[in-house]
Amino acid sequence: MTKELAENIGIKLALKSVTIGILIAYLIPTLLVIGDGIKATLWIFEISYWINIVIGILIFYACGYFFGKKAGNEILIKKMDYQKVGAKYGFLTLFVTVF
Repeated sequence: MTKELAENIGIKLALKSVTIGILIAYLIPTLLVIGDGIKATLWIFEISYWINIVIGILIFYACGYFFGKKAGNEILIKKMDYQKVGAKYGFLTLFVTVF
C-alpha cells in the first residue's frame, strides 16, 4: 500500500463521516418542528444566519479532508490502532470546526 492510496482512503471515509454528521445535525431541528410539514424541512432558509451554517459546513468538510488524510496514513501505513486514531481525528475535526 502506498502513502497516496492510504491518504485517499482516509479522505474518502472522513468525508463520508462528515456528511453523515451534517445530515444528523440537519435532521434534529427538522424533527423538532415536524408538525409544519414541508416548512420543517426547509428551516435553514428561514433563519437569518444560514450563511454562517454554510461556512461551518465548508470548514467541517475541509477539516475532514485534512484530518482524514492524516488518519489514513497513520492507520494504513504506520499500522496504528484504528479506534484510537479514528477517535483522535474525529474529535479533532469536530473541535476545530466548532472553534
